[in-house]
Amino acid sequence: MLSSALRRADHALKSLSPGYFALVMATGIVSIGLRESGFDVVAHSLLAFAVLAYVFLAVLYVLRWVRYRPEVMRDLRDPEKSFGYFTIVAGTGVLAVGLLDTRFSGASVALMGLAALIWFVPGLSTPIGMLAVLSWSVGALLYAGIAVLIILRIVHLGLSAAEFEPTYWVSMGALAISVVAGTGIIDMTATPMVQAAGAFIGGTVISFWCFAAWLIPMLLAAGVWRHILNRVPLRYTPGLWSMVFPLGMFAVASMTER
Repeated sequence: MLSSALRRADHALKSLSPGYFALVMATGIVSIGLRESGFDVVAHSLLAFAVLAYVFLAVLYVLRWVRYRPEVMRDLRDPEKSFGYFTIVAGTGVLAVGLLDTRFSGASVALMGLAALIWFVPGLSTPIGMLAVLSWSVGALLYAGIAVLIILRIVHLGLSAAEFEPTYWVSMGALAISVVAGTGIIDMTATPMVQAAGAFIGGTVISFWCFAAWLIPMLLAAGVWRHILNRVPLRYTPGLWSMVFPLGMFAVASMTER
């Protein structure tokens, strides 16, 4: 009988929800509201319950981390569950506010510091994912805008063979960089922002790679037009290195696309 109860308790520990500290959040905020309304006895009773619940849940979460660390890490990587861990931060913060005007104000300050520290663990991956998606999106939009301006210049003003410098290969290199960066975002640890934008970034990355691949024969043909048909002398200039980097980046992008 005892072993059966222990097995059930162990299974409950293994499947413990990351969002259980919502209990502390709810109890704590009701306690604060009742205290503000003048119901001190009930407010203090609920605050005491919130403290007990916080300690009990903290012990359970530590035990789960020690005994079932892979399950904890899987929950942290799961966008649908990872936000549950923010209830630890919120619960700690609410409890700190509840204790602020009591004789346990020292514990309130410590809890506020603990809330900031705990926030850093699940919160770090989310800002990084958001920053990565934001930076990639801005870069892709800027590339599209600059590409349109270059095309308009060529259409309206034309481009002579002498003006077609090797630096035009950078246009292909920029696409390859976007492919590598986009693939890196898709391979990041899943966060809500990364997961939400993943399908769009994946489709855009494929389109960018295809466009970069299409640019290579076009740029080579433009080089034949420049040096063979129009007899522009092929001499060493630092600008020739502008061809090497884009080709190397495209090779890396092609490997990541696989």
